[in-house]
Amino acid sequence: LATNSWRTIGNNDGYYANDKFSSAFLNGAVHWFASKTGEESSANVVMLFDFDSEKFGEIMLPIESLALIVCSISNLRLIEGCYIWVMREYGMVESWTKQYSIVPEERIVRPLGIVNNSD
Repeated sequence: LATNSWRTIGNNDGYYANDKFSSAFLNGAVHWFASKTGEESSANVVMLFDFDSEKFGEIMLPIESLALIVCSISNLRLIEGCYIWVMREYGMVESWTKQYSIVPEERIVRPLGIVNNSD
């Protein structure tokens, strides 16, 4: 990089990218799961930074997936299974399709502790 070559390219005001999730590079942009806060509500989205236009953007998630994202962000254990969503046409929210449902045969239980009852 040349001296004094850094420049401001905009900001991502209103977005919080959760660092517990990995990013993905696709179609010339880097993508993150993020929360967008507004004056009256907040929403979970895929935030992106497009390297060609040098701008931030967002892709809305399918409505049914929002509960799963909230569970993941809150570090709650998902015990009923999970769904894999595929966006058939990049950037088109209407093209989200639930591709797979992964449901365990038995409920997944995490032990809270172990006690020795012989005492």
